[in-house]
Amino acid sequence: MTIDKEKLQKLLWAEAASYRADCADWKRNTEALQEFLGEKTVEEVALELLAENNRLGQIEYAFSEWVEKTDWVQSTVQASELGRHRADVLRTRIDQVKAENAALRKAIADVDGALEREYWSEYAGLEETRSILDAAIGKAAQA
Repeated sequence: MTIDKEKLQKLLWAEAASYRADCADWKRNTEALQEFLGEKTVEEVALELLAENNRLGQIEYAFSEWVEKTDWVQSTVQASELGRHRADVLRTRIDQVKAENAALRKAIADVDGALEREYWSEYAGLEETRSILDAAIGKAAQA
């Protein structure tokens, strides 16, 4: 809604004051208000303002939630983050954590692969060695 709220407020106060005082300016103030509103009634404008107030209240609530839940960013700020918006700082930190996580996952996979290769290198010939030993022991036992 685009309405000059300051002008509307002045006109409404003038009309209310002149109406209560039962003064001659009441008619002039009423006409000025009606001219300002144009095709709209006071009730329509009031409903639009209430809807706008409700919308702004929701925005204020969301903003308060954001500030409350991201306040820790302010207390943990680093020199390179000074002057940056909280959302930008959070995005940078999230990207850094994702990169670190990917690097750690790769390191774990590399260590796991190395351990598996080492295990099979060390014990790969064990079954073959057992077979040879069993055969040799078997022949020795028969002899």
